[in-house]
Amino acid sequence: MKYKSLLILFFILMMTVVAQDGVLRGHIEPVNGVAFSPDGRWLISVSDDLSVRVWDVDARTLYKELYPHRSFVRRVVFNLAGDRMVTTSWDGTANVFRVQGETFTTEARIPNFGSPVDAAAFSLDQTRLALGVGDGTIRLMDTATWQEVSLLVVDGLHIRALDFSPSFDTPILAAAVGFPALQLYLWEPDTDTPFAMLDFSATDLAFLDETTLIAVSDMGEILRWQDWQDEDEPTITTYEDVWFTSLAVYDDQIAAGTLDGEIYLWQDETLTVIDGGDPINDLAFSVDGTLLAAGTDAGTVRLIAVDRAD
Repeated sequence: MKYKSLLILFFILMMTVVAQDGVLRGHIEPVNGVAFSPDGRWLISVSDDLSVRVWDVDARTLYKELYPHRSFVRRVVFNLAGDRMVTTSWDGTANVFRVQGETFTTEARIPNFGSPVDAAAFSLDQTRLALGVGDGTIRLMDTATWQEVSLLVVDGLHIRALDFSPSFDTPILAAAVGFPALQLYLWEPDTDTPFAMLDFSATDLAFLDETTLIAVSDMGEILRWQDWQDEDEPTITTYEDVWFTSLAVYDDQIAAGTLDGEIYLWQDETLTVIDGGDPINDLAFSVDGTLLAAGTDAGTVRLIAVDRAD
């Protein structure tokens, strides 16, 4: 009995500790995207209600509302320096904000592509912005001029997610392409032909490190694709009756949101399932990985404190 108690205590100490830390309310339509500023000061949420909301992370209060778009706002991303923020919309545009302290001003409005813009990602060196457009193209923009410098074409009409690998030398661009392709695409820098493609119905993706791509699917699958340069087979784990909608990574932490409002949180070998309350549309970790934000279909942003007991 003594050994059993010690064993139980050991597992308790190794568990990931999570707690609901608050709910941010104000949006009146689904929250489609969330992102923390790299300095940790701001949390941005974007919604079908056309608003971009800036929340003070420490105070847990709304600081500012912005209305740069004429249709649903789909995604928000920051560059590494945190001085540029981009929002994308179904109005076919992307809006570039210059961020200086407490000021958010429009620096550029990337012209109307004529199709919804659902995905965006900055390269680590901050020289490129990738935009996923609903006409089956990915537009690469020069961040010095905000002009298009490259056009990538995929066999799909919905670019669900984009991410650059965290490399200054050879940043790989990954895309989760929806109907009809339902594939993952990988491109090397300055090329317009993907060097790798994989049949996988990804709803979101993110690079865990320079050589590991994580993706989740609407069929309850989580994919780990390592050393794809060597064409290694990816590892896929399937969870029954789960529809993954979103993904966020931070060091060894992987969080995946679901259509039924649960958040699967992996840290090392530990899995914790958190009740998020409502369908999860997007997830983001804070800059130190101790806070997880979940944008929900109910128009709320749920904040979840994440810690590891020592």
